[in-house]
Amino acid sequence: MPTPITPWEAPRRPHDGDTAALTELVALAAELSGYPWVLLTRGHGEASTVVLQQGMNADQERRIGRTLAMAGATAIAGVASHAGFPLPQGSGQSGTLWVLSPEPRQLDQQAKRRLASLARLAACLLATQRHLEASRRAESRQTQLLQAIKRASGTGFCLLNASGEILDLNEEAARFLDLPQEALIGVDPVSLTLASEAQRIRRLLDACLNSGMRIRGTWPLQASDGALRVAEVSVERLRLEGEAYLFCVIADKTLERLDETLRDAKAHTLREVTLENALPEILSSIGGAIGYHRPGAGVVISHIHEGRLDIEFASDSRLLEGDCPLPRANQLNPAVYYKADTPFTIAPSCCAIQAGFRAWWRYPLLSEDRQRVLGDLWVLVREPVGPSSAEENFLTSLADIAAFAMERQDQFEALREQAEVDPLTGLANRAQLAEALEDALLESRERPPALILIDLDDFKAINDTHGHQAGDAVLVEIAKRLRSSLRDSDTIARLGGDEFVVVIPGASASSTQQIADKLLEALRPPIAWDGEWLRVTPSLGVILGEPEEPASSLFQRADTAMYRAKRAGKGRVHAELL
Repeated sequence: MPTPITPWEAPRRPHDGDTAALTELVALAAELSGYPWVLLTRGHGEASTVVLQQGMNADQERRIGRTLAMAGATAIAGVASHAGFPLPQGSGQSGTLWVLSPEPRQLDQQAKRRLASLARLAACLLATQRHLEASRRAESRQTQLLQAIKRASGTGFCLLNASGEILDLNEEAARFLDLPQEALIGVDPVSLTLASEAQRIRRLLDACLNSGMRIRGTWPLQASDGALRVAEVSVERLRLEGEAYLFCVIADKTLERLDETLRDAKAHTLREVTLENALPEILSSIGGAIGYHRPGAGVVISHIHEGRLDIEFASDSRLLEGDCPLPRANQLNPAVYYKADTPFTIAPSCCAIQAGFRAWWRYPLLSEDRQRVLGDLWVLVREPVGPSSAEENFLTSLADIAAFAMERQDQFEALREQAEVDPLTGLANRAQLAEALEDALLESRERPPALILIDLDDFKAINDTHGHQAGDAVLVEIAKRLRSSLRDSDTIARLGGDEFVVVIPGASASSTQQIADKLLEALRPPIAWDGEWLRVTPSLGVILGEPEEPASSLFQRADTAMYRAKRAGKGRVHAELL
């Protein structure tokens, strides 16, 4: 298909003002730099010629222009300060934008960046002027183009017709979208945006075309590799030969958006970790950030927890289905896998294959000392591609944030366990017992919990005769028997020494009696230790709570019942369940 002719390539009537846009650019360079003299030259070395100048008389222009052509950036008579900004290579134009002063001056970094941008614009305008000169383009068209570029302050541009299709664009715009220039001619740019943004962007373009309203905004555009590009786009209407066109200038804001996303993810994670929220809830913001940056990608975050590999976050429920267990998290470096070499177990029902993913990116979640693997961040993409360098940095940083949250949660869990668990038996301690009892009282005011207080008879004799190691072994075995005899909903705590207490939520009198009798039978058999059999007998005091009864009263009554069991002959149950 032949390349369409853009409006400024059609034959035009000659006009004396073809250089008006460049004149404005040179004047703007003087204004931005604060230097009184400006020269725009075309070509290199002795072959360079002055295209335009600002602030010089004819003699100064000839003398300084000749010196620059012969000596470049060496000393120039009558010039105390000067700086040159070459037109970019690859623009099809050669030359330099010079600013000069008869007095010593110095440009700050912001002025240098702006002048470098003007040099890029000058290259675009010189290329445009070449078209104008070939087609004898009108002055107003060229001036209008410069004004649009100046207002948009960008380097990539494209021209849309009244139907919203791309008529022409430069290399910067094509590079931003990661597509060849010729592939974008005739494309509706709205088709490259996210579906959620298409209606809004279409409405803005129509408003610009119909009413001439200038628009400027941030638009998400999807590149050919599936990644999101964030563009700051400025659009205004041009009327050329009675036809309306849209001139768009594009500035790449992807890196800025990635940095902003990382800052937000760090702040959210720190807040959620401080509040000690659940790990899946904390990691959801990381999964959401990846899903926005790369639409359609799958995200799985795994966690090595208590010796097993758990999935803490999955962006798609299909990633939790099928016969494809995650590979063991044991790598210290990121890795990229494709369909032919995926580490997943490939089976007909493999979730990653069924969901249409063709590449797997693995980012290890490392401990703060970078020596332990806590889990993995998996990004599954539908295109057989690897991450770009910017995306690599972004995902590595997100993996570090996820690892921070994971390690802190593991530390909090360990601290909670130390604070709430008896270190010898692994049963609840007094703090956890108080919390469990309070929960049981609040959950069922109509059926308060039952309490069973257990004391091992003559336990001191075991310590005295066989030593504390034997006593500890007895306590560990008693805890094991209690756990195996009770439900997960029941709380078993060691109060200290040889005293244990069981909280049974919402119990009836008959079920409590049955449980107490079962515990007595489970605790009576002797315990093997170091070739001997150690015999202990438990005394159990059993009470049933009353509505609105405080916890302190429950404990006092259970303690009284337990001592009545001891006075009655030990090794028995005393229950007060009426």
